[in-house]
Amino acid sequence: MNNISTPSELFATNQVSTNTECRYKRLPCHVYCVQVTFPGKYTHMVEYNLINHNNKEIKIMVGDQIATIEGPVKNRILPAQGASPVFESSFEGAGHIVDVGVQGLATYTSVMNIDGTLYGECPNQGLLMAADGVATFRATGVGKFTDTGGSSFRGAVYFQTSASSLSDLNGKCFVYHWEVDAEGAARWDIWHWE
Repeated sequence: MNNISTPSELFATNQVSTNTECRYKRLPCHVYCVQVTFPGKYTHMVEYNLINHNNKEIKIMVGDQIATIEGPVKNRILPAQGASPVFESSFEGAGHIVDVGVQGLATYTSVMNIDGTLYGECPNQGLLMAADGVATFRATGVGKFTDTGGSSFRGAVYFQTSASSLSDLNGKCFVYHWEVDAEGAARWDIWHWE
């Protein structure tokens, strides 16, 4: 299968080319996430629900990666919700989304659940600035603290914009990986959920 060159060809054949990089991650509820990177071209993700109520495999496709934004995060403690600690995080970074260079600003809160996991929310307090205008966004996600002292989230994000360069973001759902290391350096990778 060395002749596969696009994500659509890969998923049409339901096989993985030997010239792709694949990462398999175990997720809760019998879901496997397969991330396939085509060198210099695409990153595609597929989630496989291995067991449904009919004991059949279900495939849910997540589309092309549309953004990578990186920058520092600063944290502060907010009043706890009962016994649950609450953190406020402010992010300022830069990167590209739908092939457009942007500056990003966001403030989000994270609440620690009783099992140590995190629920994060950016309630329309996110902003991307392009040369021809801005986009606002809201996001939610679940995460955890990492063994190396950082944090890791997975979630969904929704954009609104009047900037023509970012208009492809309107009316769509996107999913993301949000990774912060122990020094506060963050990386936000975003995919279109088709």
